[in-house]
Amino acid sequence: MLNRRVFLKQLTIMLGGALSAPALMALENSNPLRQGVVNDTTLFNQDIPLFTRMADLILPATDTPGAADARVGYFIHDIANQVFTGAQQQSFAEQMQLFQQRAASKWGQVFMTLDKDQQQQWLTELNQDMVHRRWGQTIEQDNGMDFFQTIKELTVIGFFTSEVGATQVLKYDPIPGAYHGSVPYKDIGRAWAE
Repeated sequence: MLNRRVFLKQLTIMLGGALSAPALMALENSNPLRQGVVNDTTLFNQDIPLFTRMADLILPATDTPGAADARVGYFIHDIANQVFTGAQQQSFAEQMQLFQQRAASKWGQVFMTLDKDQQQQWLTELNQDMVHRRWGQTIEQDNGMDFFQTIKELTVIGFFTSEVGATQVLKYDPIPGAYHGSVPYKDIGRAWAE
């Protein structure tokens, strides 16, 4: 059976390396015996509501389940606590603090105290800044978009590799194609090329 880490690495190769460095490093460091992993399961406990809220705004429930239904906030928490190295955890915490500071300077309060429309508007602006930076355009300052980018990528990974995402949103077919064990050769016409 293919495990999640191998699947995501192969998916990234197929997508041409579309994941960012933090997401790829999280996958690389997902071996629990790897040196440098802090493995402190209480480190980001107070931030689970923030992770859950952001993930739910990124992938909201519609006619299909959303990120909150798949408990993606807990997935992000587990990745940050059990997969990130100490240096990655420090960087992630600094990025989160910058994200909160920029939200406070823009809106006068931290992200979780904003109403839903303000939260959505803030994340939309961060997403636009990410797109501008990706296309080489200059932006005024890093307003927390690195934290948002990490959360966004972990949300997508966590959701689509969860049971909810894989079975209720994606079309789940553990063995693609039907199995026909005894088919006359004349019905096939010629053998399949590998």
